[in-house]
Amino acid sequence: FGKSAHQWHKELSHLEDAHRLFNAKQVDEQLVELRRDIARLELDLRGIGGMTYSETEVESAIQHSNRTLVDTSKANSAFRQVVGKFLGHAIHEQRLLNQWHEIFTERFSEVAAYLALDQSQYTADQLFSDLCKFRELYQQTSLCKLGTVLSKPSKSLS
Repeated sequence: FGKSAHQWHKELSHLEDAHRLFNAKQVDEQLVELRRDIARLELDLRGIGGMTYSETEVESAIQHSNRTLVDTSKANSAFRQVVGKFLGHAIHEQRLLNQWHEIFTERFSEVAAYLALDQSQYTADQLFSDLCKFRELYQQTSLCKLGTVLSKPSKSLS
C-alpha cells in the first residue's frame, strides 16, 4: 500500500456524525409519524373545505351585514390556500425522505450481503458503531506506531 492508503480513516470523518444521527428504528417511526401527520392535515383541509360558502351566500351575507359569515369564508379560504401549499411541500419532502430511506436500506442490504452479515441479527446501527470503533482503533494504532518510529534513535551514516 502507498502512504495514501494508510490515510483512509481521514476520508471517513463523516462516519461518526452518521453513527450519532442514524437510528434505524427511530427513522422508521418518524417516517410513519410523518405519514400520519400528512394524512391528518389532508383530513383537516377536507373538513375546512366542507365549510365553504357559495358566492351567492357570501354576497347575500355582505348585503345583510352578516360579518361573521364573510369573515369565516375569507379565513377558511386563506387557511386552505396557505395550508394547501404547505401540504404540497410536505408531501414532496416526505416522498424524498422515503426515497432516501429506501436507498439507504438497499445499500445496507448490499453491504450486508458483501460482508455476509445476517440482517436479522446485525443492524445498520451496529455496522456504524463497528466501523467507528474500527476507525478509532486504527487511528490509535497508527499514532502508537508513529510514536514508536519517532522515538527510535536514528542511525547515522558515518
